[in-house]
Amino acid sequence: SQVASQETIGTLGAIVRSRTGSRQVGFLTNRHVAVDLDYPSQKMYHSLPPNVGPSVYLGAMERATSFITDEGWYDIFASTNPETFVRADGAFIPFSDSFDMSLVTTALKGVGEMGEASVVDLQALIRSIVGRQVTKVGRSSGLTKGTIMAYALEYNDEKGICVLADFLIVGENQQAFDLEGDSGSLILMTEDWRKKPRPVGIIWGGTANRGRLKLRNRYGPENWTSGVDLGHLLAWLQLDLITTDAALQGFLC
Repeated sequence: SQVASQETIGTLGAIVRSRTGSRQVGFLTNRHVAVDLDYPSQKMYHSLPPNVGPSVYLGAMERATSFITDEGWYDIFASTNPETFVRADGAFIPFSDSFDMSLVTTALKGVGEMGEASVVDLQALIRSIVGRQVTKVGRSSGLTKGTIMAYALEYNDEKGICVLADFLIVGENQQAFDLEGDSGSLILMTEDWRKKPRPVGIIWGGTANRGRLKLRNRYGPENWTSGVDLGHLLAWLQLDLITTDAALQGFLC
């Protein structure tokens, strides 16, 4: 579903519930979609910014993350550089009391009902995450498929600061996994057809940020997508994922 702040358009990633306070139900997207510091309040709309076209007010951003230290994010030091951070681009927006919650579903178009969030085990074999098949549904490119190529990848080292991205994903058949406007989309692992797809991350950027990259032998420069580890993001924002409409209705009663 398309969401927008005053200036930026992105994708609603998942329906979630706060673990703290009044345990509000809301949604997860990227911080860079939800936050515009040129405005005094961080309000979110569907489907367009109010100054651009028709819009419905969804709610206001309550908490967000941008960068977290490697030790704080992974519970280990991921680099010898003491100035190392992980791009943790996420925001929680509780639904406004004025919004009609009967319009909300946890199912994804083209995917259906999802399973529980998949937590990345840093002690597991690398093949437990790298090489896994994933899918996403985004505002701009719709349903796409791809492969996780790397985890905890250093994507930027400037001015003595090391920055890591949790996921690097390449689209199927050399097609783009995401386009501009897909930021915030939920990334789901899909290899086991006998089970529901399990959310593992959300998209925050990719080719549009810095162009195509040479990633593999026998391939030219490719489109790529970067993502945030959903398990870590939910923990930092103190949120629980809502995966079924029945659970959602139970929390709203």
